[in-house]
Amino acid sequence: MVNPEIPPPYSEIAISETPTPQRDPIIQFGRYMTEIMAFTFSADFALLNHALGQPTLPTSASMSTTNSILTEDERAELLRLALIIPDMYWRRSGHQLLTGHDSDRQAVIDALSRPALHFSLSISYIFLLVNSYADHRCDETKRGCMWMSRTIVRPLWLSRRLTFLLHKFRQHLHAHVCIIAATAPDEHVRIMLGKAMKTFQEEELGIKKLTPSRYQTWPTDSWSRVYDVEFTLMCT
Repeated sequence: MVNPEIPPPYSEIAISETPTPQRDPIIQFGRYMTEIMAFTFSADFALLNHALGQPTLPTSASMSTTNSILTEDERAELLRLALIIPDMYWRRSGHQLLTGHDSDRQAVIDALSRPALHFSLSISYIFLLVNSYADHRCDETKRGCMWMSRTIVRPLWLSRRLTFLLHKFRQHLHAHVCIIAATAPDEHVRIMLGKAMKTFQEEELGIKKLTPSRYQTWPTDSWSRVYDVEFTLMCT
């Protein structure tokens, strides 16, 4: 017997039940990525909002009033996508894909997978970044939950002396460079994010220069690459 006081799992709530922002998916995807990149590298959100030609947008009491470029509806939609992703991973690994809502999967395809393919970005890496948004929601008190923070091996002095860890840093930074270069709406935003990233690399990681490798690859594992192929096929 179902207890009416216990809410159903997230996956039992069809995504169509909540209104979504009406915006071109490619442009909306770019806004999501700008939000995540700006928080990752501690960019100045007030300056970003100005560069985007929009007023500083209020967020929540626990967040700085300049800690977002997104509207409340956009943040709610990004959060919902972030919650769908681990549910899809779980259903796929547990052979439970038949029990998931088509509307949830289609929402992720339309909002994330197709735009990622449009920009030649790794779908699985975008999923990792968006999934981590559910944990931090651009809240300064939860910086340790963002994806870049999870990839940093501490103590940093040890990481900087181990070649394979430096290679990992280089891969992640290169991935973020690709995302910023592809999705920034204009050169002003791109330059702002690029400067914030450079400061993060030098001051947070203590790495003055990272020599690019000859062959740049996305920092994902073999299962993630399988997921890339799977969702690429879904988009065709």
